[in-house]
Amino acid sequence: MMGLLIWKYQRSSWILLFILFVSTTQLWAQSNAAKVQAIDEVYRQARISISQKKWLSNHFTINLKRHNLNHSGYYHYSEKFYYALVTPSSPLLQLALVRREKENVDYQQEFLFNPEGKLIYFHEKQNDVKNHPYREVKVYFERGKLLVWNQSNQTDLRLKVGLSPKERVKIILKEARLLQKKLARQLEEM
Repeated sequence: MMGLLIWKYQRSSWILLFILFVSTTQLWAQSNAAKVQAIDEVYRQARISISQKKWLSNHFTINLKRHNLNHSGYYHYSEKFYYALVTPSSPLLQLALVRREKENVDYQQEFLFNPEGKLIYFHEKQNDVKNHPYREVKVYFERGKLLVWNQSNQTDLRLKVGLSPKERVKIILKEARLLQKKLARQLEEM
């Protein structure tokens, strides 16, 4: 009889722990969903600010017309920085757009920053099926740490696996810092 009572108690404890775990997981997911929605709204407002020319911008382009240089296939590279000036010498990068094209491989990246200068959103679209297991990736950040990694899958099954999201996040954060430094250097040279 005592063994049966202990078994029922343990069983109900496990059920209670499971319910608690599921509830906590759902709350965490809802919290992240709300944070992602807020970042998406910041992105939408950034695009509106750009279209209304509310921010300053710097553009750098190599091979604007995409000419086939030396008959080796064309190469095109561009950077667009959209920023506000906090003081005359300190820019606050809001959005950076980077595009790299070589022949038929195209990479497009967007880096969105918050008012403190921290990266909060990264979006990459590319068609390099030989090197990447995804076509599009959206990465959301909170306080410099990964919040959500959202990637679309390729349809080609012959893909080799690329870097893990954790490794890619380090690279993305480093690229974001380099873009901020590049903009500051451009403004110093003016």
